[in-house]
Amino acid sequence: MSGKRPVASSRVQFGICAYPRLHVTLLDLCGDGYRRNGGVGFSVGAPRTRMEFITSEKTDVSVLASVGFSESEISKLSVRLDTIMTTLHFDLGIKILECNGLLRHVGFGSGTATTLACIEALLTANEHPIEKVELQRLSGRGGASGVGINTYFEGGLSFDAGRAEDGTRFLPSGAAYERCPLPIVLTAAPMPSWDIGLLILGDVGSPSAAVEQRLFDITCPLSRQDVYEVIYHATFGLVASVLTEDFESFCASINAIQGCVWKRAEINAYGQKIVSLINQLRRLGCDAVGLSSLGPAVYFFSSDFEQVFGKIRMKFPNSRLIRTQPRNQGRETVIV
Repeated sequence: MSGKRPVASSRVQFGICAYPRLHVTLLDLCGDGYRRNGGVGFSVGAPRTRMEFITSEKTDVSVLASVGFSESEISKLSVRLDTIMTTLHFDLGIKILECNGLLRHVGFGSGTATTLACIEALLTANEHPIEKVELQRLSGRGGASGVGINTYFEGGLSFDAGRAEDGTRFLPSGAAYERCPLPIVLTAAPMPSWDIGLLILGDVGSPSAAVEQRLFDITCPLSRQDVYEVIYHATFGLVASVLTEDFESFCASINAIQGCVWKRAEINAYGQKIVSLINQLRRLGCDAVGLSSLGPAVYFFSSDFEQVFGKIRMKFPNSRLIRTQPRNQGRETVIV
């Protein structure tokens, strides 16, 4: 956008398309090492979220209630946007007209993507420069893992070393980290064009924020040996196999990570439901199966993808099944 600053009556309309990320695992949750948290994951092309905005005198994100955001989540986002308006002396707010394709609380990072998109829309409405680091800091996200705040901009694989250890309580990614430094990115690289399946069981609900916090409280801190194990599989396994396009080693590392302490705790939070699902998918021919973040969405890979995908469709007719590939680009912005 260029020229004069828009006024409320101009009602400039624009859109942002954001893409989900699959979060493979958190890394350092021992509490007495060099750093804490950090994560590894990658962006995928579906399901895409399209948000349409219009300039407004006041910020209005209430339409998010129609796609699974709670009243408190909407209030929290509204306060953040209003604070940014005041801090940066903006004249205009934004109103979300539509939000399509977003899946909330399934493990796709929709909270981070929505927050970043709304802040970017607010900056765009006020002709403020869009700078990645400033937008990341304004979002307050990335305290637990930098995967979502990085794949939003670039897509691909993101592997980060979190932030310096500070001895504080371990918190979920949705918690506020206002004064924390941004996580250090160790590797950002394009993903190979491997087919990916996403499956969300129809009878498995999303975990609440309280359940997620309790999982951190009862599982952390991990032992140093547990941390060493997951970092080994993440670096020498997952990251190295992406860089060398080694599908077999990639699948082996994904499977190994599911057995590491933190990811195993996330899987076991569902009792036997996700354990059983992962075992069924492996029996149907999947070479790798993983739970994205705290789920309940699982992702899978197979060297015989067409046949295996068809078997899974027949086995789980009442569940949401999506076929996609990695996305090696970030969000898209358009003037409507």
